[in-house]
Amino acid sequence: MGQYYFAVGSLPMLFYGGNTGPDRETFLRICEENCTKKDYILLSQASLTPREEKRTRSTVINGWNAWETALRNELVLLRGKGKGKDSGKEVRESDAFYTDVADLAREAYSQDSPFQAEELLNHARWQRLEELEAGHHFDMEKLLVYYLKLQLNERKASFSKETGKEQFSRIYSDVRNQDKRGDKTAGENT
Repeated sequence: MGQYYFAVGSLPMLFYGGNTGPDRETFLRICEENCTKKDYILLSQASLTPREEKRTRSTVINGWNAWETALRNELVLLRGKGKGKDSGKEVRESDAFYTDVADLAREAYSQDSPFQAEELLNHARWQRLEELEAGHHFDMEKLLVYYLKLQLNERKASFSKETGKEQFSRIYSDVRNQDKRGDKTAGENT
């Protein structure tokens, strides 16, 4: 993987929850113009959601996928345990172990609201990306971390009180309507 002084140097610094970076399309356009085709393909496929394939040629992507998979596995197990179910079948295969992930998952699971849990997890994800970025300055790995941070900030920006209230109202209404249909059906059977 090559050095990309111009591409990295032209990008503004990113901060967690900030809107200082370019949108994803602009970022990818800058990278397409400055990166090799092979590097651009790797970059354009980078995602916060771990992929099924095991290894890539990127230490950042490999490290991210392993850590995020371990975190998601812990969350699956906690949610299953909370519902009295064995969620072992839902756990993805992982060859990595992270001591901080179990504590992080427990802390997120104990939050008072899904929004608080998501905020805690996203902040930890940002911290992990910062760790993966260490030692990378003008290379493809730096661009990969930048792209993942853009996605994380975009995800964070998508959460709003208004949207949350709208979704809650819609779901609550659906549940009430199902309940009403269920009561009518139950009355017809007696």
